[in-house]
Amino acid sequence: MSSPPPIFIVGVPRSGTTLVRLMLDAHPNIACGPESPWLCAHHDRTIQQTFAYLVNDERGYCKSYNMDRAEVVNATSAYVHALFAAYARKRGKRRWAEKTPGSAPYLAFIRELFPDALFIHITRDGMDVAASTAIVDEHRLAVSPEHTAQLDLGHGLVTDNTPFAATVRHSYWERVIRRTLSEANVLHIAYETLVTAPEQTAEAICTFVGEAMDSAMLAHDQFQHDLPAWEWGTADAAKHAGRGGGITPDRIGTGERRIGTCEAALIRPIVNSIIQQQTNREPHADPIAPIAPIARLASLTQMRSEPFCLFMDRTNALARSLGLREMTNWSKIWEYPFIWFAALSKVDLSRTRLIDIGSETSVMPWLLALLGADVTMIETNRSLETLWSNLRSKLNVSVDWWFVDDASIPVPDASVDCVTSFSVIEHQPDRAHAIDEIARVLNPGGLLAMSFDVVEAGMTFPSSNGSAMTLAQFERDVWSHEAFGGGSREASGIGHQALGETGARQGKAVIAWNLDDIAPFHAWHKTTAPQHNYVVAAAVLRRSGEA
Repeated sequence: MSSPPPIFIVGVPRSGTTLVRLMLDAHPNIACGPESPWLCAHHDRTIQQTFAYLVNDERGYCKSYNMDRAEVVNATSAYVHALFAAYARKRGKRRWAEKTPGSAPYLAFIRELFPDALFIHITRDGMDVAASTAIVDEHRLAVSPEHTAQLDLGHGLVTDNTPFAATVRHSYWERVIRRTLSEANVLHIAYETLVTAPEQTAEAICTFVGEAMDSAMLAHDQFQHDLPAWEWGTADAAKHAGRGGGITPDRIGTGERRIGTCEAALIRPIVNSIIQQQTNREPHADPIAPIAPIARLASLTQMRSEPFCLFMDRTNALARSLGLREMTNWSKIWEYPFIWFAALSKVDLSRTRLIDIGSETSVMPWLLALLGADVTMIETNRSLETLWSNLRSKLNVSVDWWFVDDASIPVPDASVDCVTSFSVIEHQPDRAHAIDEIARVLNPGGLLAMSFDVVEAGMTFPSSNGSAMTLAQFERDVWSHEAFGGGSREASGIGHQALGETGARQGKAVIAWNLDDIAPFHAWHKTTAPQHNYVVAAAVLRRSGEA
């Protein structure tokens, strides 16, 4: 008689996987033990790492013995099954289940070992996951100090544990889970449904796994579970013992109550995209929300505001974890958050093909890839390929690149949804060709999000860096470019008329430049480096035509 298929509980950390584990473990026929970080590639001494050595290494089994990968798959599957089945027998049960939320990046390995496995995928509100991950309750503080301070992105990459990082990981892992399990036998359940309708949800779980419903699942705290001291779930189980199995709706909405207003505003667009993934909600035809064209000069007040500072703090932490450049005393600390808040946070990145021009070791294209964008980087510095290759391999995100010697973008016409360019246009010897190339590759309705260096009267720009634009040149060459509506749409904001030759040129709208911000930003910028005798600006434009 064949064994029943194994059951795997999957979901991002703090989504309710422990609750499902305890409910299943209370069932008389199912043993679901503690987490098994020894199974997947969380560190260098796991079964998956041994599997990879046997299959891929020159000294491993397959290459040395000239054997097929299938032999290692079969042997590893039997080995893992034997370990979990022995545990089930010890507990007097006939089948096993497993839950380790940190295994999400490695689900392809589990699928290869157990193609007939059943997966229970639990989802939870993104704001609540962020709060539960980054705001560690007192009863969990002593359990795992490293997890209190740090957050595991997978593949040996850790970053600071913040609501922002937790939300980025949530978005990233949720896509990995759904992509990997797209052809698997999977039951999706919502934490909110589980805790408000536990009996009905338990019945659905039992039907899915082919077992009769048992009331013990609803009183799991009355049963003996193996709860090791190193697991956060153990502390949760102890705290909620005697409370109807810990099945209570009182933790719904904790994120809105506990996450600060500024951080909540920062992560809400990402949370909304996660909701769309979880509910399979039909996306809008245009991945880019309505965005009015805008062009603004850098503002020192804006740069020092809480939202801008928080964005840079969070993205710099991610840059550190990925071995990329942190931005602390450079105009990028205005450019990045401005472009994020004005444009990129309004884009459904999971459906966006994006070209990033010249970001070198910036974290921005990698952040956008973690949030679902299909990113192609355009660069001249070929020495970056090793770094990028290693990052792409570790993160398993959709990032590719082309190295070029001029402003050409080697992709077909009208093939991308968004182009990002952070103070790169001034390095292009042929600026007109560079703008024409951006216009060429953008889909109708596509987004150009760019920052650029600006020189006006009394300012200078290092000749070794190229040639910065005046505001008038930007209006003429970019804002009024025929591909971007010739500047005929209304500019957002009310302010001063632009400098120089700008005006109601051929009836086209003028830009409402915030000229009062030039002097304070210029004074600050000169303190960051002797050659920074100029200011910066940013613009967001849509390619003409219907999306």
